[in-house]
Amino acid sequence: MRTVPLLAAAVCLVAALIEVSAQAPGVPIEGTRPAAQDSGVLARLEALRGTGKGLDTAGLKAALLHPTPAAIALPPCHTTSLRPAEVWASAQRSRVGVGWHFLCHKCDKWHVNLAGGYPIAADGVVATCFHVAEPGAEIREGRLVVVDGEGNPHPVTEVIASSREMDACIVRAEGLKAEPLPLNDQVRPGDPAFLLSNPLNVSGYFTDGMVNRFFWNPKASGSPGKDDVTFLRMNVSTDWAPGSSGSPVLDSCGNAISHVATIAHLGDGKNSSGKGVAHLTLHEGIPARSVMALVKKAAAEAALPEAERKRPTLGQLEELIGAKDYVTAAGVAGMLERAGVGAEDERRLVLGKFRIAVGTGKQGDAAEVAGKLTETAGAEHAVSLNEVAWKLVTAIKKPEAGTLAAAEKAALRSVELLERRDAASLDTLARVSFMLDKKDEAIRTEEQAVAVAEGDMKAELEKTLAAYREGKLPEVKE
Repeated sequence: MRTVPLLAAAVCLVAALIEVSAQAPGVPIEGTRPAAQDSGVLARLEALRGTGKGLDTAGLKAALLHPTPAAIALPPCHTTSLRPAEVWASAQRSRVGVGWHFLCHKCDKWHVNLAGGYPIAADGVVATCFHVAEPGAEIREGRLVVVDGEGNPHPVTEVIASSREMDACIVRAEGLKAEPLPLNDQVRPGDPAFLLSNPLNVSGYFTDGMVNRFFWNPKASGSPGKDDVTFLRMNVSTDWAPGSSGSPVLDSCGNAISHVATIAHLGDGKNSSGKGVAHLTLHEGIPARSVMALVKKAAAEAALPEAERKRPTLGQLEELIGAKDYVTAAGVAGMLERAGVGAEDERRLVLGKFRIAVGTGKQGDAAEVAGKLTETAGAEHAVSLNEVAWKLVTAIKKPEAGTLAAAEKAALRSVELLERRDAASLDTLARVSFMLDKKDEAIRTEEQAVAVAEGDMKAELEKTLAAYREGKLPEVKE
């Protein structure tokens, strides 16, 4: 049997111990995969999704437009200078990820996309970028979450303040206990700047640099006033990359002086002589002073009497629908419904919900709301009821049986209220009948529509009638 000398064995043992303990006590070994791909985190996210807690895509977009303001008690700044390793330890205690647990438009698998954020007060108050919180076009449905340093997800239940122009928002995450970071705006170029983030899915990357400068965002219209810090920005030399957005930049005392916003590369390419040119990477952040102004604004709005606070309106709902921003419109409709509207505006709200359902292709919802509109329709609603029926059979691709049944009831009621004297409503009813395979009835109704029509409309309806007689359903251009 081969033997190993005792001294050699001891050396091997020491080497093995060094290999597994190559960091100070309490220092985690970052995983090869980011938290968003960790099986334990994914399982906890699935469990959270089952509770239905938190703001979904529609609710979040509406909340970014109409936050729920609150007074926020910010902790005082730390004043003791720390070694870089101690700054890292401070960042670890406050480490959170902010992002979306969502379904995309390409598959039925739930995905996770986490960026950064930082707690700024007790009770789960977290700051991050506006662009991190806002759901992207790739999201079909989902919820905004905050994942703490232990990998536990927390639902975002409120938006306290937001500013797209500032690229900052403040949210509340239910149950979050991470240590808040003080905000420090007393910094100058040359001061140290540290960052713990997950750039390009590189988990737990800690880096340092310095504050380079403060400047106004070039996108600011006109010249911002010195007290308007919405467009105030700062550059630091600290490294970051996509995935770092919203993460806090810290000073040497462990206070947050900024959060990551963008990265830009200047000077790439070649100059006029064809030679390569030097390039510069600019790291742009949102200064703590700007976030502090957002906190102050939230407190001021929270102190206003209830009647003076900004609220969503039916006019805004209709503007969103007209712009085909159906996701935000759905959230605003939900806000209006919870707040309650007057009896005279109730039907206007319901009609808005119908248009949202049609615009998002939710046939079941559209048919259900159409039924309510039909049941409560009076003579003054005849024209809008005709629009409901028309939308059900033209704006929805391949209407199902329930959708066609709802359209028929709405069209019949509209024709009845208009005493069969309105060409448009008769034309709608004829189309519904044709789609229900009641072709003879469709032809008779379209003949009545032609009889009462005038001018250009009469000529168009004659073409429709000819198509029905040939057994064809005319195409409709919205």
